Amino acid sequence: MWFLIYDTGFSLKDMSVFLNFNPEQEPRHYRNNGWWNFVENQWANYDEEPNYYLLEVTGDYKGKGWKEQEKEIANSGQEFQRASTRLMISLSIAWFLSKGVYLQKTCYHWGPESGANGVRCASCFDEKGFALFNWNELCPKKNLGTFIIRKFDF
Repeated sequence: MWFLIYDTGFSLKDMSVFLNFNPEQEPRHYRNNGWWNFVENQWANYDEEPNYYLLEVTGDYKGKGWKEQEKEIANSGQEFQRASTRLMISLSIAWFLSKGVYLQKTCYHWGPESGANGVRCASCFDEKGFALFNWNELCPKKNLGTFIIRKFDF
């Protein structure tokens, strides 16, 4: 299933500041999951130009390793790519605030970013809050997929 979405472009750190998450109320940060907020993870500071994306929201390629997912994405065409972790967390927050439910309750997203140690980052957003995890790209998991975007050139 594909949705046309608008991304405001805010960084993960900016979102955490101006949303002022309350640990007792949804949406919130996953308790004790702030490793991404450290200096060595500069990608958490990056914001992007606001833009429209076509986003596939079912979380494709579950149960496949990173390289296997990359091959599948490449076979789709060069205009398709993994959605950023920042985009998926931003969308998940907006979706929850507008609908009161989670976009994907059973799928973790393997974004393109790596942590300071070079391990790929996976994210989730559910009733416990949003969280980022380091995940070895050689270890697939049945609910670890990736959300695909098609970026528009306008």
